This record gives sequence, C-alpha cells and structure tokens, in this order.
Amino acid sequence: WELDCSVACGIVPIDSNHIGVLGVSTGNDDEENTDNGSHKDVRRSDSCRFVQGTPEGSLEFVILSRKSGNILSSDALDIKTSPGESNPASSYNLLSSFALSRMELSVEEEVWEEEAQNGNYFPSSQSDVELHRQWDVKSVISQEFLIGVKTAGNTLNKSKLNFNPKMFSVPSPLMVIVSPFDSILTQTHSVDDKISNARLAGNHELALELALRGRTYLRRHSLTLLVNERLTELLEEGNLLSLQKAAKLCPRLLGGSVSRWERWVYTFAKIPGGLFALREFIPVRDPKLPPSIYEMCLEKM
Repeated sequence: WELDCSVACGIVPIDSNHIGVLGVSTGNDDEENTDNGSHKDVRRSDSCRFVQGTPEGSLEFVILSRKSGNILSSDALDIKTSPGESNPASSYNLLSSFALSRMELSVEEEVWEEEAQNGNYFPSSQSDVELHRQWDVKSVISQEFLIGVKTAGNTLNKSKLNFNPKMFSVPSPLMVIVSPFDSILTQTHSVDDKISNARLAGNHELALELALRGRTYLRRHSLTLLVNERLTELLEEGNLLSLQKAAKLCPRLLGGSVSRWERWVYTFAKIPGGLFALREFIPVRDPKLPPSIYEMCLEKM
C-alpha cells in the first residue's frame, strides 16, 4: 500500500496505540503545482511527514498513531544499495519480536511457565500474551525517558513520581530490517544509554533523574557516582542558590547511608556558609550520624 510520499513495505505493532512502518521514499514531498503561471506549494499531509528532504528510493522508518495516523517518530535509514540503483519496496522486509507467529496454546503455556521460573515476564492471562499490549513506546521515545525533564529547574525536588512499572513488564521490541545487501538489528535505547548521552552533553541533572527513576534497570552506571557528580556540579557553581539547592537535595539523594552523609557534611563544611545551608537537613536519626559529625557542625556554626 502507498502513502502520500512513500511506499510502505513493512508494518509491525509497536504498542497498543502505535504501529511501525518501513517505507521507501517516492521523493515527491516537495512538489510544486503550476496554475495560471503561478507556483503553489503543496503542503504535506500528516501521513506524509516522513523525513524531510529524503531522496527518492531512500528507506525510512516511522512510528504512527493507530487512531490519528500522525507520526510520532521518523528516521531515514542508511541502507546499502547497488551502485546507481534503487531497490523496489518489495525487496525490503520488516520483522519484529512483537509480530511473531503464535505457538500452540499448550506449548505457549509451557514456555511462559519456564520464563516465569527464570524470573522473567509472565502474563496474568492468555489475553496478555500479546506483548505489544504490555509495553509503551513512551517509555523510550523521548530523551527524558521516564518523565518530562525539560529544564534544569527543581525537577529533583519533586517527590511525586510519574512512573508506570507496566511500561517495563516486558522487554522492548527487537526489530530486523532486511534488504538485499543488509540485515539490520534495531533495539531501543536502555536507561544506561540515555544516561551516557546525558552525561556526554554535560547534563548531570538529567542523568541523575533518569537513574533515580529507572534504578532497577541500571547495568553500567553507579547511582552513587551520578549523585556525587550532580552535588559536585552544584557546589562548584559557587553561588548561594546552588548551595541551597544542593543542600535541599541531600535527604533524597543520600538517603539512609551514614557514609554518604559523612562525606557530604564534611564537603559542605569546607564551603563558607555550607553547613548553615545544610543544617536543617542533617539527620539526627534514621540514620544517626557519628557524634563527631554533630560536634563539628556545632563548632563551625
């Protein structure tokens, strides 16, 4: 079937609200019509908003809303073709772990039981075995991953978490794009991938927030390291507002760890006004710090 500016050559479920479409661009997204000698721009429809400027014959992957047909995400794919030639849409294929053929019911139940014994996802009923209905593309579609961290404001000070564990009850889909010259395995970014990108961009607040909201999915990053980076960044800014912000974050970031509190109380003590900013947040129980910490605070204040 054909869209306004692309020929679809593969379609797979993404989640209960979205589908993925692999298409070959027809290159007619920027056409002009002539009427009585005047030129009129042809505006692209919502179903035609694939990657702008994509040359004819290029491969594109888009995520579409099932209800409206609007595009949530679109990417041009660098797929090898024979020199000077473009492959027809029929030469490409799109496969997904969310679109596999179903097994016999009895065999399927045995597989799920085995997966459950290994600690993996187990459907509560036969109606739940459609994996795309148990996953949500919104968990990975944006840079913010789990929540909308749009600015470096007081995000970490908010106690209310907009976190839906059901988003992660099953793994994200594995998809394979097959062409005459290439086979490409695609997989969504993990929490660690997004944290790495945030750190690379120097956004330690976002990196820490991603880790806090998805801490059970961390594999390569240490939450303690990310906490230290964020608090150090705030203290190095050298102004009163950042000092107060760092102090206010300590109860959430340091929690009940005596060793972390010791380290950061001594760090704040080295900064003029540091203990004064931290004074109301220093715990006196749960956890209770060593007497020397409290004595040092009293002496310096």
